[in-house]
Amino acid sequence: MKGIGECVKWLDLGGMFVTEMAMNNLISDIETGRVGSLQAIEKQFDSIFSLYKDDKWQWHKLFFEEMNGMAWSTADEEHLINSVRASWRAFEDMIKEDAAKDTALSQLYKDLS
Repeated sequence: MKGIGECVKWLDLGGMFVTEMAMNNLISDIETGRVGSLQAIEKQFDSIFSLYKDDKWQWHKLFFEEMNGMAWSTADEEHLINSVRASWRAFEDMIKEDAAKDTALSQLYKDLS
């Protein structure tokens, strides 16, 4: 069973979080030739980044459903408030964990040079 909040895997792409599914779709489009130029890749990135808010909101709803075992649409106010708080903490923790990895890598590069 996946852990709470792991319903959507996020990747750090140059400091911007994107869903793994969005990146897999882009890679597939490049490999099959549907996206065949740098301009087309840039357009795809713009599209991915423009969906960030919607993707993040979907993640929060899925987090709620995993945590509470009920559909978002059937939840009462107390469940919604508690879940939104918990999902924001989980999302922030994910960002902080990624930042800590970036900091550690940055220090490693400094130490090696």
